[in-house]
Amino acid sequence: MITLRTSDLIGLINDVVGFAADNKEVPDLNCVQIRWDGEMLHVAATDRVYAGISSWHPDDDPDSDADAQDGLWPDFGGDDEPWKILIDLATAIEVTKKFKLGTKQGSVPVALDYIGDGPDGRLRISRSIDTGGGFGLSMVANGVVVDFPDPRPILHAPILARPVSKIAFNGARLGRFGDVRQRGGEAEWTFTGPDEMAHVRIGKRFVGAIQPVRMSTRRLSSVA
Repeated sequence: MITLRTSDLIGLINDVVGFAADNKEVPDLNCVQIRWDGEMLHVAATDRVYAGISSWHPDDDPDSDADAQDGLWPDFGGDDEPWKILIDLATAIEVTKKFKLGTKQGSVPVALDYIGDGPDGRLRISRSIDTGGGFGLSMVANGVVVDFPDPRPILHAPILARPVSKIAFNGARLGRFGDVRQRGGEAEWTFTGPDEMAHVRIGKRFVGAIQPVRMSTRRLSSVA
């Protein structure tokens, strides 16, 4: 079981849901990946035109001073073996709506309990009523089995920067990166050519990429 602040869970999901395809007819892209690697929690989404991965470590500082009440709660983190699950976009959004609390309650802990073995597992998300304030809540997110194009190989690969004199992006898509929490730093862009993906690092815990509008027919692809 992994325990983290409510504000961290909601923030991780909200950082990336906009990068998923908002179309149930393409289930491979209409989903969000939640992954625990043994030390950190990562949430990722992509529609093959742009992508984002937002990460959390148990030692990360809270998002705001209002969340800095960690001494009231048990230690954050957990000792789970690595696991990952894909949940559909609608379920991911439902989690953010059901579990969201006011800014002064952001440090209230929420637990993630992965159940099963493999991509068709389930993720129990729960907040104990013992945390006080009547915040007790629980739901189970069922995993979906789809061919999700995991963006890690692209977003975590070494980047060769190239000078660019002119580059064009879809304005609405580019603006989506403005919704990502900064968490310790500003957005740093790296350009790799006028027809190649532009990479961005926002703060310490978010990496993303976007294709220019005049890029060739190539799309974000990866290995599972």
